[in-house]
Amino acid sequence: MESLHADESAPREEAALPRTWFHPGTASDDAGPGWAAQTAAGLRDAAVAMEEWSLHNQTRHAETRTAVELPACARTAASARVAEERAGAHARYAQSTRRIGERLAHVHAWRSELEREIHEVTSETELLVEQKRRLERALDATEMPLALCTDNLRARERRPGPELVHDGPHEQLLQEVELISSVQALLRRTLDKAIEQIRLNRDAKQELEADWSDKHEAYAADVTCGHLNNQSAGAARHAHAASAHEKTLTVSGWEQRARANVERAQRERSVSARLREVAGLLLSDAARDLRDRNEGVGRALEQRAREVNEVKVDLEHQLSKVLEETSAQEKNAKELASALRDLEAPRRVTETRLRLRGTRPSSELCHDPAHESLLEELGEQHARAESLRGALGEAEAALDALGAARAQLQHELANKAASIATERQRCIPPRAGFPSAVRLSGY
Repeated sequence: MESLHADESAPREEAALPRTWFHPGTASDDAGPGWAAQTAAGLRDAAVAMEEWSLHNQTRHAETRTAVELPACARTAASARVAEERAGAHARYAQSTRRIGERLAHVHAWRSELEREIHEVTSETELLVEQKRRLERALDATEMPLALCTDNLRARERRPGPELVHDGPHEQLLQEVELISSVQALLRRTLDKAIEQIRLNRDAKQELEADWSDKHEAYAADVTCGHLNNQSAGAARHAHAASAHEKTLTVSGWEQRARANVERAQRERSVSARLREVAGLLLSDAARDLRDRNEGVGRALEQRAREVNEVKVDLEHQLSKVLEETSAQEKNAKELASALRDLEAPRRVTETRLRLRGTRPSSELCHDPAHESLLEELGEQHARAESLRGALGEAEAALDALGAARAQLQHELANKAASIATERQRCIPPRAGFPSAVRLSGY
């Protein structure tokens, strides 16, 4: 089509075309059929062949397709590259995030272990502090027994000459003084060890707390890192961020430091627990020994009083029997007297019957079975009365003997009570202030 345009000039084209197509309103009313024929011939000369037109369209289509396909391929390649880079960046981000999560779990495990050990050390230290207080209270509680024992020895030294002997209570008091002195020395040594161990426990706890604080801050930083993404407002460029980690510890060194702190705390906790156990056994043994010795001294001091008291108890038992028998004999005497009184009425009846039967007429006054029965009844009544009188006399004699025995027993009991009161009021009452086993154990 370019060759066609080159062969024809602009004035020719304008002359070949009807004026009415290009210049409307200028066509002459005198144009006739001749002019139309010339115009049609010009159009036939200017027309393009169908093959050329199709070839021209195909060429333009091929050029357009080439122009479109090349950028499209480049765009597809660029999109694939972008997608690949994005996928790689996302995978790397996911890997880093996963490793941060694994690190979080690792740090959390050690932080939990440190926290548990801090709690254990704190609990152990509190128990040891309480044990130290028990030792202090127990040491203070031993002062009273020592003073009491010394006062007893001095009081026994003031006994009268014949009674100033090296007896069992004196020996028991000397052993008690020696025991109290040894217990006080043991308590002081154990108390010093407890104070030193409390200091070591607190030093170990301080190391654990410092390590836990570092891990807590590291955990918070890793949590923040784990939540960062491309849309996070806190993400920024830091050119020298990588160089800050050049002198950091290795993971094994990091774990070794935490493990060393935990192992030290466990060692101190184990030593503290053993010391508490030893202190507890010492307190319980000391309290038991002191109480046993106190009871031994008390038994020695009460020996004479107990011997007298045993006799006194036996006399009281005998007196109770005498009193019971006296009561029984009094009741028996009352019953015998009542029985004698009760025989009077039947006897009067029997004697009245015999008198009345003696007034029968001479022909009726015979020794019949009824008379024999009345005589036998009267004899039996006399026998019963004599028997009751004898039993009543015996009861009255027994009452007199029981009264004399009661008076004698009461006199003996008064003597024994006075002896027991003297013994127990002179030596035993001061020992009532001896501390209890609970107080000697430090509670």
